[in-house]
Amino acid sequence: MRHWRNQVNPGAGRIARAPYNFVPLPERVYAPSDEGLYGKGGAPLYDEIRDGLHSGYFECQAEALTPIYTRGPRREGRPEESRLRPEFYAIDEGGKPVLPGSSLRGMIRSIFEVLTYSRIQPVTDEKWFYRDLNTSHFIGIRYVDEMVTGNEIRAGFVRREDGGWILEECEYFKVSKRALTDADSSLDGKLAPPNKPATKWWSNAQYRPCWFRTGGYHDEVTDLSFTSRQSHQAGTLVLTGAVPRKHKEWVFATPPAGASTTHIPESVWRRFHSDEQITQWQAQSFPKNRPGPRRDDGWLRDGEPVFFVFLERLKSEENPDGLFFGRAGKFRLPYDLSPSDLCPEALRTKGPDLTDRVFGSVDTRAGQKPRRGRVRFTNGHYVGPHDDPMCTETIVPKLLLAPKPSCYPLYLVQKNQDAQHLKTYFEAHKDDTEIRGTKFYWHKWDRERGLDSVKMPDTTTESHDKVLSGILNGHPDKTHTAIRCVREGSKFRFRVYFQNLTDVELGALSSAILLPPDLAHKFGMGKPLGLGSIELKLAQVRIIDSRKRCAAWNETGEAGSEDLLETAEDAFSDAILKHCFGKKCPENLESIWSIPRLSHLESLLTAHTADDLRSVENMDISEFRNAPVLPLASKVERGATVSLRDGG
Repeated sequence: MRHWRNQVNPGAGRIARAPYNFVPLPERVYAPSDEGLYGKGGAPLYDEIRDGLHSGYFECQAEALTPIYTRGPRREGRPEESRLRPEFYAIDEGGKPVLPGSSLRGMIRSIFEVLTYSRIQPVTDEKWFYRDLNTSHFIGIRYVDEMVTGNEIRAGFVRREDGGWILEECEYFKVSKRALTDADSSLDGKLAPPNKPATKWWSNAQYRPCWFRTGGYHDEVTDLSFTSRQSHQAGTLVLTGAVPRKHKEWVFATPPAGASTTHIPESVWRRFHSDEQITQWQAQSFPKNRPGPRRDDGWLRDGEPVFFVFLERLKSEENPDGLFFGRAGKFRLPYDLSPSDLCPEALRTKGPDLTDRVFGSVDTRAGQKPRRGRVRFTNGHYVGPHDDPMCTETIVPKLLLAPKPSCYPLYLVQKNQDAQHLKTYFEAHKDDTEIRGTKFYWHKWDRERGLDSVKMPDTTTESHDKVLSGILNGHPDKTHTAIRCVREGSKFRFRVYFQNLTDVELGALSSAILLPPDLAHKFGMGKPLGLGSIELKLAQVRIIDSRKRCAAWNETGEAGSEDLLETAEDAFSDAILKHCFGKKCPENLESIWSIPRLSHLESLLTAHTADDLRSVENMDISEFRNAPVLPLASKVERGATVSLRDGG
């Protein structure tokens, strides 16, 4: 039995909020054999003509229930320019927007994977990071034990050597800010002001050569000079950022000749520079190629100082010393487990499943051969009803940060709402939790404020109009973007071509495209803000008789066959119900949407918006402190809701 069936429904004061939720993991993957699905002939070739298989196309109409937006592709040689272009993906010759077929394909595939009980993919095998000095919390106890009491924190300089990287170890000492300002009065009042990128205040201090003496009970720097002194030891001043009530910085002593060195494994070097490890503050404080060569924002370069530690639990074939490092004295550590460790192997590797067979697969990590897909999506072309389907206003949306699966109260199954008994990526928790499943975003829309609810809010330090002006006039900041959306009510036509599908496969594809009444898809960018709700309707389905089409030059072989869809959907529904329940299918299950696991997908796809959107909004940072737990999708209390089709 999957752990999600015991997911706690948190009580008042312990309920987390998010613009997303999850469809839980399946009990097992539906992966019928070639013979079981296609008969003795096995899997068909792409262009094979075989009786009993279906080829043809769906012609669909997509209607935007809320504004939608998707950005155009990056232009070669100008990767940074994409963020600054507010234009829609593409504009056709008539000046109308175009929906990219690749995005439509991804939208349908994500639902197809869930409905068909396919493999959970991709699931990263990278380990997330944690840092917590609060010893009243179980994670803080673990962190302090490893970084304060249980191991020796070391220091050194990264050096380039023979195409790789090493750490050259050195001594390090604390230095008071008073000692720094005594050595250079110009630093007075400039060290580590809160909420400022370090480049704003440390240009004349960070990594500055210095000469120092140590002493006292704690062997700290007692005298420091920024001019050479024969009686003092040479070193480098190291500033590690602004922290409340922080009164000291660091001095790294110049390593002596023959100092101890440690090889940095490529995997450790890569993880240090991952998006999960490099914070926004680091990216802003160590910008690319400023003041000298640096590969990218936040990256290390030859000769820069770091703290490091050797941990027994981090030892592996790739990392025999158990090394990890960071810029601060209390840097973040990798967890024991990755998300893939908390997803049963059979749910990640068993196959080929229906998604592999219909959409194709190039993932060979599970030992499977690449497969050519048997569906093709065209672009969606605008068909009305507005003369100008584009919103009149270009806006700067609220900042959307990358998903944070390291937020274990939301991303892992929790059977207890007590913060002290939550499960995370620790080895000791492996048998009592799992990843939550496949993430989908709620449908929502602020009916009164419209696009104003999507805009970045004005603050005392920056305004929406000023940031937008900077972007449009070539003076952007490093974080914001600009967008111009397609209006709600806009309609598009596109086709989904299919080739050689069985009844079960065609029924699965039809079920993923043509959702039950009151359900809708999510498309494009800005989903957490409410953008992207889109409804698909069937304009027509055409079945192509390949034998008839090949018999004459002027023969299309096309014929309408709506009745076939009902037969195919019944075949798919029977296959999934049998997969889930065998011969003991409950009599009260009217369709696959009544299966308990898929009821959570139904909740997430319901195209309703609430008058009070708070239950599906992101929490404030302060609210994460108490580690509230995200309920199952079907347990989220949204209050009174109204269909997006009713003028939402």
